[in-house]
Amino acid sequence: MSTTLLRLSAILILLVISAVAFLQLSSTSWPRTTGIVEKGSWASRDEMVFGSRYRVRYLYEVDGTQHTGYRIGFASRTQVVPVVGARDPRQPREGDEVEVYYAPYYPELSLLVPGPSPTLVWWGLLSVLVATMLWIFGRVAREPVF
Repeated sequence: MSTTLLRLSAILILLVISAVAFLQLSSTSWPRTTGIVEKGSWASRDEMVFGSRYRVRYLYEVDGTQHTGYRIGFASRTQVVPVVGARDPRQPREGDEVEVYYAPYYPELSLLVPGPSPTLVWWGLLSVLVATMLWIFGRVAREPVF
């Protein structure tokens, strides 16, 4: 029983990290549309998750349906985006026109800066290590060494 649970846990960990990696890596090929920034501001002290963070809310339309997005990018520290008509990337402000990348299979999922998080490789390696350890422990639980 414990062997099965350990191995199922290992498989589940690998499936989850694979899905996350696919989602983040495929975002560079997602279709784009133009959106309008409804609100852009720094998070208050109560809203901060990892230090100071810029919050944004933008509106965009896909196939005649209006959507609202909140994600700048998969990297938690992403704060600047390419703004349509601006010379350099900057923090989006109210009324700015931005390029919105959305998932073709789920248009509610969108972001302004596509691409994977820089920590994806480390999370992937850690997940593989933990899954391998669980698989080995499952083997040891079935056939004890001593």
